Order: sequence, then structure tokens, then C-alpha cells
Amino acid sequence: MTNVRHSIERLVFGLQAARSVRGALTKRGFGLRRDDQRLSQFKDLHQGERCFVIGNGPSLRMGDLERLAGETTFSANKIYLAFSKTHWRPTYYCVEDDLVACQNWNEIDSVEGPVKFFPASMLGWCPRFQGGIYYRFVYENFFPELPKFGRDAVACLYWGSTVIYSMLQLAYYMGITEVYLIGVDFSFNLPSASPDGIQLRSEGEVNHFCPGYRRPGEKWNAPNLDLQTKTFEAAALAFRNSGRSLFNATRGGRLNVLPRVDFDQVLA
Repeated sequence: MTNVRHSIERLVFGLQAARSVRGALTKRGFGLRRDDQRLSQFKDLHQGERCFVIGNGPSLRMGDLERLAGETTFSANKIYLAFSKTHWRPTYYCVEDDLVACQNWNEIDSVEGPVKFFPASMLGWCPRFQGGIYYRFVYENFFPELPKFGRDAVACLYWGSTVIYSMLQLAYYMGITEVYLIGVDFSFNLPSASPDGIQLRSEGEVNHFCPGYRRPGEKWNAPNLDLQTKTFEAAALAFRNSGRSLFNATRGGRLNVLPRVDFDQVLA
């Protein structure tokens, strides 16, 4: 058992060293992948600035999006359903869920305007999205501990059971020091579960800003709010330890592990 443990420790150390070397090479203009080079251009791009990370919960208002014109914003998944109702467009756009990507490939591929980020692991499931930048994505079963927080997007980002976590890691990498969440309601009405209790089929649920957000029969992964709670705690800790701030400006909702602020006052 001792030899096995030592072998695992050496492997983990080797992986960590490789990630560190990749980051160092990229900073010096020697990226190992084209995506590394593209990612490196965003390092500290928004140093000292604020941003808004947008969830797609039912509390999200189109008028709030309009007010975010001129702000740096991160959004995800089917936020494009809001585009016909607002002139606002996000600065950055992310999808990390394979089911979302594969079932809505054409719509996601057609999103224009924002910089688009995806995990490289997604390439094993669906074709590359035009204009997409692909980051290394590390999945680790962390519960009941906190997940790791990726501070260097070139090295990797870490899974946190919600795309919000990836967007927070990207915001950190870009040097943003003040982050406000909106539309993160942190509550779901779930349809009948499949036998494994993990993958669901939409029954016309209304967990999002748009009643038709998911088509009837569309597959989706059941949210695990226990995991996500740990995720938000980890993000808050990472921001706090570096002298940065992470606030919840969602209108209502049940995400209470982050300090709350009033969205209207933030934009007053």
C-alpha cells in the first residue's frame, strides 16, 4: 500500500508541475496550444475592475440586463433566449454542461458578440464551436470539502457543479476585484427523476427567466445544491483571501452563503 500511495503522490505532483510549467511557458509566449495563447491574452485584462456574473434564474429581469450595458458581464447556457428582448449582450459567454452543449449546438454556435469559453473535455462530445476558446477542465469529487479554485485559466479551471464557478474563476484570472451575482436563485422545481436520479427530462419546468427555457423532453442534469453551496463558499474564500469581493445581488433567491447587496443600489 505504501508503494501505491507513493506512486499516486508522484503522479499528482507531476500533474501539478506540468500545469505550472504550461502557465510559465504561456506567460513567456510559448503556449503549448493555440487555446493557451488565446487564454493568456485575458490575464489581468480587467485588473481592478468590477463585473456581473449572470445566472438564468426566474428573478432575472430584461430591464436589469439593459442597465448592464457598458459593464463587464459573464453569462452562460441559454442566455441567448434573452437577446430578442434586450439590446444588451454579454462580454463573455460560457457553457460547460455537455447536455446543454450537445442539445443546443446550433444555437450556441450561432451566438455572436461575446467571447466564448468552453472546457476542452467537451470536444469529446460535440464539435468545436466557432470562435470558442477551450480551457483545461479538472473534475474532482470534492464533497464534503471545498473544491479547488483555479487562479490560472491556462493551467486549468476546476469543476464546481455549476457553470457559475467557472465564470468566477475566469473573472479572477482576468484580475477582476469586485464581482456581483444576479439571477442566481439557487432553487429548482424538479420534474420526475430518471431511474439513476441524476438525468432529468424537462416537463415544461419554469426554473429560468424564460418559461420555455427548456423544451419538453429536453434532458438536463439534476442540480446538487449541497455541492454548489461548497462551490460558492470556495469562491468567496478565494476572493476574500486575495483582497477581492464577491457579492450576491440576486433579487431574492436562496443563495445565502454570500454577502447580499441591492442590485439597484449597486447601479445607482
